[in-house]
Amino acid sequence: YLTEELTLGKQSSLLGGKKVGEFPCGIPVNIQVTDSIPVLFEVTSNNGVQVGGNPWHYIYSPAIKQQRETHHICSLKDSTLATNGIQNLNCYSLESDVIFFHPTNSSSVVHIGPTIINFLKIV
Repeated sequence: YLTEELTLGKQSSLLGGKKVGEFPCGIPVNIQVTDSIPVLFEVTSNNGVQVGGNPWHYIYSPAIKQQRETHHICSLKDSTLATNGIQNLNCYSLESDVIFFHPTNSSSVVHIGPTIINFLKIV
């Protein structure tokens, strides 16, 4: 393979004499990472982590066995728990509950259990 340092707007032999960043070649994106990338966000969960809402929040289930059916809603900015941000329906059913951000990108969360649906507002 070939490595060459390119400058935006200058001609390059790798691009057949065309300028870097111009149509149709664009900007070559093969890069070599030489330093560690800083971690922007980290959370431990047994389930997936959802990010959404306005302002940005995330929902996760703690990786603690006793809190498997518990969902935490936290601010993405500083990981603080939202008001009433711990949600647990205490439903003992074959079907587990589901929680997700409302698709309108509002500050709403929908929490669905076997016999109940809660619409929550992030404050």
